[in-house]
Amino acid sequence: MKSEIIEKITKIISRSSLEEAHVQHLFVLTRKLIEKFSENNRKDFSLLKFYCDWSLHSRIDKSEVGANILKKINGTLFFYLENGSKKSITHDLNEVLSLSRARDELNKLIQESGGSSNVVSKKKWAEIIIIFAEIISQCPLKIMEGKRFNSLIGKMGNHLIKDSIVESLSIMNLSKKDGEFNIVIRIGDSITFSVPLMK
Repeated sequence: MKSEIIEKITKIISRSSLEEAHVQHLFVLTRKLIEKFSENNRKDFSLLKFYCDWSLHSRIDKSEVGANILKKINGTLFFYLENGSKKSITHDLNEVLSLSRARDELNKLIQESGGSSNVVSKKKWAEIIIIFAEIISQCPLKIMEGKRFNSLIGKMGNHLIKDSIVESLSIMNLSKKDGEFNIVIRIGDSITFSVPLMK
């Protein structure tokens, strides 16, 4: 089964040009491949799974992976509000949501599933991400309360931002031609952060 999925993934990646349906299918297949691993080994692909989930769902309420990324984002924003460094927030949010790390995880996933190493080149990934960012830009990610989130919120303690948490993540398309996007994070009714998304 893994080999069939790898074959399909490789076929998509090797296309000379990609369309939205191809990229959507790529992330569906990637998610299926991640699910073939044990729960412990899936942690190696946590950011990649987060993006796969985002391409399929408009909210996170049961995903432990999503909850942990939310915790990291919240900690980053809390640190920024305490220290006020715009440079730091752009860098740190891109570290949490790193697209290059997601690429590394995809290559590792393919290799550990029996495929070739480094199948997804930086050039091909840039092409994929422009289309993928467009897909998720149409689908703001809503953060919903759930048991796992309530547990995480409890662990955040004094690191909650003005007694609130991140409520939604979205990608704003600044230039379809150049593939420029911003990460937009909304907290409560009055706080919104918007920083460049680095490919």
